[in-house]
Parts: sequence; C-alpha cells; structure tokens
Amino acid sequence: MYKELFKSFAPFKKRQYLLSLMGISLYSCYAVVIFSISHLIDHFEQGQFNNFVRIALVCIGLAIITFILEIINGYYWKKTVNESIKYLRSLVLNGIMKKDPMYFIENPTGDILSKIMNDVVIVAQSASIGMPMLQINFSRILIVLVALFILNWVLALIVAISIPLYYLL
Repeated sequence: MYKELFKSFAPFKKRQYLLSLMGISLYSCYAVVIFSISHLIDHFEQGQFNNFVRIALVCIGLAIITFILEIINGYYWKKTVNESIKYLRSLVLNGIMKKDPMYFIENPTGDILSKIMNDVVIVAQSASIGMPMLQINFSRILIVLVALFILNWVLALIVAISIPLYYLL
C-alpha cells in the first residue's frame, strides 16, 4: 500500500531530492556558522584583533547565506506540500467521480467532502515530504556527531554508543 502511495507521488521525486539537498546544505551551513562564531569569540578572548574583522565579515556573510537558504527552503517546502495536496485531491476526486451513483446514496456527501478536504492533507503531507524529512533528520544526526567528534571525541563516542542503547531499552 505504501509503495503504491509513493509511486503515485512520482511527479514530486525530483523536488523531494531537491528538498533533501537543500535541507542538508542548510543544516551544514548552520554548523559552519556556529563554528565560525566560536572561532570569532576565541580570537576576541585571546585579544587577536588582526584577523577579527575578517572573521567577523565571514560570520556575517555565512549568516546572510544561511538566512537566504532558510527562506528558499521554507518556500519550496510550502510549495511542495501545497502542490502535493492539490495533486492528491484531484486523484481522489477523479476516483470518486468514477463511482456508481449508489455509492453517493450510501455515503453522505459531507463524509465524502471531509475525506477529500481533510484526510487528503495528512496523506499528501506525509507522502510528499516524509522521505525528505527522514533524510534531513538523519543528516542532522550525522552533522551533530561530526561536530561532537571535532569538539571532543570521547564525549562523541559515549553519545554514539549510548543513543542506540537508549532506543533499544
């Protein structure tokens, strides 16, 4: 059943890959911005002001790029969700119109409209953006683990071992 549902959203496959790529690059930019601000604070605390302005400009530039990526990413998420809802509603409506007249006598019109308007939204959202969200969340975990290994490899190893044990318990 799920395979058939995902096959019906084949027109959104390229957009799903684009959303995954944009989300992964956005969260990578977040990590780079955080590390660059950390580097900036370290230079400020140590009194090394010769590179301070250059690092500050890099931080500001990265923050602006991240902000622009966030806007573009949000726009494409909303656009994909809305178009997938519209697409699935048209599929469901075409399927309902092929039903025999007895179906409409047995089922109240309000129930049919409720299914088209409300239930389709939930299914379309999960089918169209479910896979990109899964990939982005997995990449978030990897980015955090890489950042932990950069900061303190012992702590990262403890976290990497304890998380699967936590979920198994």
